[in-house]
Amino acid sequence: MTRTILHIDMNSYFATVEQQANPLLRGKPIAVSGRPNIQSVVATASYEAKKYGVKSGMNTWEAKKLCPFLIFIPGDPNKYIDITGRLIKIFKSYTPLVEIFSIDEVFLDLSHASSRAQEIALEIKVRIRREIGDKMTCSIGVASNKFLAKLASEKKKPDGLTIVTPETLDEILLSSKLDDFCGIGRRILARLSGMGIYTVAQLRKVPREFLVAAFGNVCGNHLHDMAFGFDDSPVVPDFEADEQKSFGHSLTLPTETDDRAYVEAVLLRLAEKVARRLRAENFAGRLVHLYIRFPNLGGVGEQKALGYYVDDGYEIFGIGREILNKSLPSTDYRLLTKIRMLSIGVGSLVKKDLLTSSLLPEKQRAEKIVSSMDLVNNHFGENTIFRAAVLPAFEREKNVAGIRIKLRFQ
Repeated sequence: MTRTILHIDMNSYFATVEQQANPLLRGKPIAVSGRPNIQSVVATASYEAKKYGVKSGMNTWEAKKLCPFLIFIPGDPNKYIDITGRLIKIFKSYTPLVEIFSIDEVFLDLSHASSRAQEIALEIKVRIRREIGDKMTCSIGVASNKFLAKLASEKKKPDGLTIVTPETLDEILLSSKLDDFCGIGRRILARLSGMGIYTVAQLRKVPREFLVAAFGNVCGNHLHDMAFGFDDSPVVPDFEADEQKSFGHSLTLPTETDDRAYVEAVLLRLAEKVARRLRAENFAGRLVHLYIRFPNLGGVGEQKALGYYVDDGYEIFGIGREILNKSLPSTDYRLLTKIRMLSIGVGSLVKKDLLTSSLLPEKQRAEKIVSSMDLVNNHFGENTIFRAAVLPAFEREKNVAGIRIKLRFQ
């Protein structure tokens, strides 16, 4: 069966939602952000503001300088989450295979209705305007895989529809800049430039083996595949993502990052969450699996089988960090590739009643410490006591664009 994937990207989402909710804001340059007199950043700018050069991630003072009459609107996460939920219901009326890529982006697998893909895309646009609001628009890419569908959705904004066919494939790829490819950020772009690679056509001429040697197995292969439009990553719907044969936790980070200390702190926090669930259910496991999703459509996963059973968060973290270091090259401070999501889990479970307790004094002491931490957290609430190494993850809770972002461990 020929794959048919839709990527739907809501246009200037937060700003458009605010303009939909308040007609007085329509046609005016607005930015969803904090107040302009505090240190904050623009979360989303309306298309009226973008005409003046205002863009996401820009400091509020810089945005005000570019557009003196810019209207700043405090972010309203509950409003955006509500609208996203209503949008997802529309999308799921066409297929259960809906992957939520971010709050304003989704993938739909319409392989069962390939001949109707364009018709469905246009119908979705009409329904969004009718059921959500006439200000709401989206750009849609239709292609044979997720990478091409996302690239196509970026071609026409706002309210665009781009369909990638075998006849238009090369035109779309070769007319794109390297950093149009989801997954090529500033660091990788700079390295490619240093190698004399500035265009997609030039990237195509570089042998796969050379890219793997220069960027590592994961990143090197991904660069080569993107140059030719290859991508076999599946659309992962919610019900599959949540279906587990092991205990696991995941986190989609507030923003993509290559900060190694922060990533490791998040990984430790996730590992501790997994371990607490294992202990609460009286389980231990000897298979640790880690999955990393990149800002692009791909990801990498690996697992490690152990010769013993674990239920301690720091042990699980240590194994996860080992997998992380093996999967992603890094310096002391930075990962070579930015990541957007982390997931760690423990499988091959057995009831702890069936295991023999350790006779090692240091092991017994560690188990008593962990047991005491569980008692405190169970009585006084989660995170009453935790390892100091987790602090960098908690310190990322800050005021971003006027929206209080909290790390939500699912």
